Amino acid sequence: MNSYKFWGLSALLVSFVILHCSETRVSAPVPGPAAFAWGESSDQAISGLSSQGWTLINDSGDLVVLTYPISEDAELESDLFADVEKPDEPYTIRLYFNNEKLAITRIIRRDTTRNVDSFVKDISSAFGLKDPAISSEPEKETTEAGNQISSSEQIFETEEYVLKLIRTTVVPVEEKMKGGLNDQVEIEIYPRSENEGISAEALKPQ
Repeated sequence: MNSYKFWGLSALLVSFVILHCSETRVSAPVPGPAAFAWGESSDQAISGLSSQGWTLINDSGDLVVLTYPISEDAELESDLFADVEKPDEPYTIRLYFNNEKLAITRIIRRDTTRNVDSFVKDISSAFGLKDPAISSEPEKETTEAGNQISSSEQIFETEEYVLKLIRTTVVPVEEKMKGGLNDQVEIEIYPRSENEGISAEALKPQ
């Protein structure tokens, strides 16, 4: 399996039970193009997102990581997966800088299938996405526990952006895991203004 597509799989599986343990959820913003200070410094990029409720958790210069508190129990550990680390926050933005200028954004969202469907729809609307320029056939895998994992990629192009969307869905076999945070979507956003020559073909899976 492509390790990039299925990064943090253990964390994704651990998070399935979170929904059952957390009844208090808040409405999370959908970051459209205006949410990101393309071509600006990390201070400006962080300030803009912080004003929308995002929390800074790491700033290493070329990479900045922020999260949004969509669940009170985001760091809950499951006894089903005692040997793995606590899961990453379910809703994360990673900002990548080139020559101290924001060049690429990566959004990661784990949630129920319904909520991820809605989130993808909202992102598509915010960025004006139509039909994908490139789509890959879903890759499927079955874990030792019997959980079914499916991952697919789509790449979109607009006048101003190239976006790569990686959707991972897990269909669990254990009843107590069903209805949890079984879906994950990763969205990489490349503004053309900061990525000369970027195209769907350049991001095409090898």
